[in-house]
Amino acid sequence: MLLTFDQLCKKYLIPPKHFFKYLQLKNYLSSKLQRIAELPPLTKIEEACIKNTKGKGFLSIYYNLLMLSSKDSAIQEDIDENDWNQACLKAQKQTINTCFKLLQYKWLMRTYITPVKLHHMSNDIPDICTKCLVEKGTLLHCLWECPKIQDFWKDVIKYLSEVFKVKIPLKGKLYVLGIYPREFKQSGKKLNYWTMDYFKPEEPLRYVGRANRVVALEAKVDALSAQVVRLADKADDLESRQRRDNCRLIGVEEGFGNIRPEKAVAELLKEALALDYTPTLDRAHRSLQPRPKDGNAPRPIIVKFHYFQEKVDVLRKAMGAGPITRNGKRFYIYPDYSATVRKKRSAFTEVRRLLRRCTGVKYGLLYPATLKITTPAGEQMSFEDPIKARHYVETNLRPRETEGE
Repeated sequence: MLLTFDQLCKKYLIPPKHFFKYLQLKNYLSSKLQRIAELPPLTKIEEACIKNTKGKGFLSIYYNLLMLSSKDSAIQEDIDENDWNQACLKAQKQTINTCFKLLQYKWLMRTYITPVKLHHMSNDIPDICTKCLVEKGTLLHCLWECPKIQDFWKDVIKYLSEVFKVKIPLKGKLYVLGIYPREFKQSGKKLNYWTMDYFKPEEPLRYVGRANRVVALEAKVDALSAQVVRLADKADDLESRQRRDNCRLIGVEEGFGNIRPEKAVAELLKEALALDYTPTLDRAHRSLQPRPKDGNAPRPIIVKFHYFQEKVDVLRKAMGAGPITRNGKRFYIYPDYSATVRKKRSAFTEVRRLLRRCTGVKYGLLYPATLKITTPAGEQMSFEDPIKARHYVETNLRPRETEGE
């Protein structure tokens, strides 16, 4: 008699990795010797297949054998034919979710992969329950007997009993297979499977209607949220387009140009930037803030150019002119962006400060808020996230340390 591989491993401490060599030896011996290994006994299904190869009713016999093996005491309770048929029917109709259907069929047919089955597949996998880590993980234990699972079912029963004012018994057939106890049927009450509680015949429809309304409301909220985001982006885009001809003058002292601000600002720009023309301005006014106290920073001056090209020319010369002063005091000229765009661009302030300390690196902040970096090697990188941009600068460009750091 040829020993099985498991028997050889236990007797001679053979590592499991030599299983293929065992199969090679077994095949060689089988080809040389007659009936060296005893055949295992036939199962009932195999016997039925041999005896009824050409007879009628083969499918019925095979089906009955399968059903008989499946109706063994998976939950150690008697299940009659009607209850079993009802449980099989519920597994098909209780939900439209394919995963849930498959799981229920695995419970019914006892094909659910338990720790015990996994241990049979490989001795390296323990056969104990993964919940309690004490008992063997059989199907019955995993579905019902495990103390952890029992605590779960008791919590469910306690909660539902308090909500619906009904005492629900702890029955394995009820929770695992959805089979109602006899007293439920005799009293005319029925336990709805998807809520696991008592309902009057019309109540399930009411709860289903509520669930459908909740789903519809969630979809509506999602659609409205997306619409709000689109409208906010559109409003910000319209505001930015209205500001295309605008500039901001930062640092010009209060009191300047109070009488004729458009003419005063135009002369200031011509003189400070050495323009060969006087810009044509439609409006010039201070930002709509309270007048600051003496010694505080002055309010910005918002300027609207009549011609867009003049505004572009002023910004270009302001960028290349170096410090711009009036009466010995420095002031700055910037584009006039919306509050949303200014917030996005200000998030790159720290990154731009680091880039100023990088040798040979060129950078620019494109509209609305995209930082473009050109390395000394000519590689170009674009960032819309200031965190990613800072990480790239600190990791790859390594800015010089300033004094005091």
